[in-house]
Amino acid sequence: KDGSFQLVTGNQMGALLLDYILLSRKELGKLPLNPACVRTIVTSPFCDSICKKYGVKVIECLTGFKWIGKMAKEEYEAGRQVFFAFEESIGYMCGNPVLDKDGISAACCVAVVTIYVSSESDNFCTTSTNVPFPCFSVCTSNTFICIFYITNFIYLSFN
Repeated sequence: KDGSFQLVTGNQMGALLLDYILLSRKELGKLPLNPACVRTIVTSPFCDSICKKYGVKVIECLTGFKWIGKMAKEEYEAGRQVFFAFEESIGYMCGNPVLDKDGISAACCVAVVTIYVSSESDNFCTTSTNVPFPCFSVCTSNTFICIFYITNFIYLSFN
């Protein structure tokens, strides 16, 4: 509202993306039967409580998408559907066509989440997604996105 910036870390954006993807899939009746999410050992466990809320298995692996892709492939072969994976260094796998970091699909997901959050609230801190962390009042050196810019970019792109 006041034009100030809100910096979001890779962990925080990962939690928002995961919660939104699960929420929307559940509402649409498209949550997989055996869903799984992969995160690295250095990624915040924010996502664990989100996954628990939706009955999603969390797989922890070594750092890097080499390992995330390997774990996703193993889970697919075991009959699980890995629909989301991320690491705190701002790498996301949204969906399962590409078992690697995919910036294009991640950017699309960030845009959709930004529109959703903007329609629900005037602030990421007061979203209805109930992401279990104390808003974005603390910025770290590993910042991902400036919500002010992306919200205005999306607004201009769609209006």
